[in-house]
Amino acid sequence: MDETLLEPNPRTVSRELLTRKEFIPATTLNLLAGAWIQFEVHDWFSHGQNEEQNPWKIELAADDPWPQHPMEIQRTRRDPSADPTGSPTFVTADTHWWDGSQVYGSDPKFAQAWSGVSQASSGLYGNSVPTPELAQHAREAAEKAPAAT
Repeated sequence: MDETLLEPNPRTVSRELLTRKEFIPATTLNLLAGAWIQFEVHDWFSHGQNEEQNPWKIELAADDPWPQHPMEIQRTRRDPSADPTGSPTFVTADTHWWDGSQVYGSDPKFAQAWSGVSQASSGLYGNSVPTPELAQHAREAAEKAPAAT
């Protein structure tokens, strides 16, 4: 499977299909839609700590502006409990998308800080600004979390 997965070259396909040579305004979407998509993408593509050994190596064209040639992408961690005779499965540190984990996190203490209080005193004050205590816990949780790759 590994031999054929990179054919055609995914970077070439991406550049040919998605590169805009001029600005094309999105006339049917507003700023909120763009922000929501970015918000969801952070959850869709976050898998936690990936495998550092044997990354995917994507060959790039000589004029590709990507800073590293070839492009290297760490592989998602394999599931150590998978059936060796079955299809490969993988593990993630995050829950399924659209479950609110982008807001509530994957850490029970952080989730409780948000959901364990009433709507009227949800750990927010003013214009939805986290209380200093909640912000501090979020920083501490972020420091303990695996580095984003």
